[in-house]
Amino acid sequence: MSITETLINKLTDQDKTRPRSVQTQVGVSEIGGCGTRIWHKVNGTEVTNPDTLRLAAIMGTALHSMIEEVFEPDERFKVETEVAIGDILGHIDLIDTETNTIWDWKTTTKNSLAYFGSRQQMLQVQMYGWLANQNGIKIDRVGLVAIARDGNETDIVEKSWAYDEALALEAVNRYHEIKQQFEPPAPEKDAKFCANYCPFFGACAGIVEPTPTDVIANLEIATLAEDYKDIQGQIKTLTAQQDFIKEKLDGTTGVTATGTVIKWSQVAGRQTTDEAEVEKLLGFVPKKQGNGYSRLTIK
Repeated sequence: MSITETLINKLTDQDKTRPRSVQTQVGVSEIGGCGTRIWHKVNGTEVTNPDTLRLAAIMGTALHSMIEEVFEPDERFKVETEVAIGDILGHIDLIDTETNTIWDWKTTTKNSLAYFGSRQQMLQVQMYGWLANQNGIKIDRVGLVAIARDGNETDIVEKSWAYDEALALEAVNRYHEIKQQFEPPAPEKDAKFCANYCPFFGACAGIVEPTPTDVIANLEIATLAEDYKDIQGQIKTLTAQQDFIKEKLDGTTGVTATGTVIKWSQVAGRQTTDEAEVEKLLGFVPKKQGNGYSRLTIK
């Protein structure tokens, strides 16, 4: 076994023993996710896919633990506060008792920061506020702090909102609607995704044969799809503008009055194998199959 395999096994084994990993109550962070997964957990479905990919979550847990250690000695802050109402359980990362504000740490990547503070994330932290207030802990504001794993201090982003019980109950009501169903909701992701990330894959097959005609009920996903279309259009427009400017600058070298340097240089063309010559010499052309990948089309 390689050292990489040993590392992953040890991290995974330790992660499976964490209280959050073995809790049977539905966590607040799960309620905004896949309704099928929530339904199976509420109904006590046996885990059928225990070996999901979890390294990103493990790294997030490690960072949470480190942050907890540095805040714990300060009496102004309460760290890792457990709150529950019925079968809904939440672990609040940090409560600032001077401002009555909840803070939830989120580990992410720099590419994801543009969408940090999504409606799902906001509803999650509003639910923490609801659970806290229901348990006698006064909360006036709720907030999120994003820490990019591939960034530095200047990339940290924080967002906060006034506590809004109506928003919190929106998420709570969704949970109760799912809980009361006799059958699980339709799966939201295809089988390949579920096989990597859902502990109930097997009990749920995911979307086996996804088609572009499947109706997407998740409003956040629908919004992201529309944003993707807009960005595609902007890229096409900007590329056309760039090509036009490049054509106009052809033959011009120098520096503008504002200090912008215009310089042209020759770049060698990409070398390729002369397949016709290889076939003459060998009688065939050896081929090597590259790794497949998923292509996204949104129109």
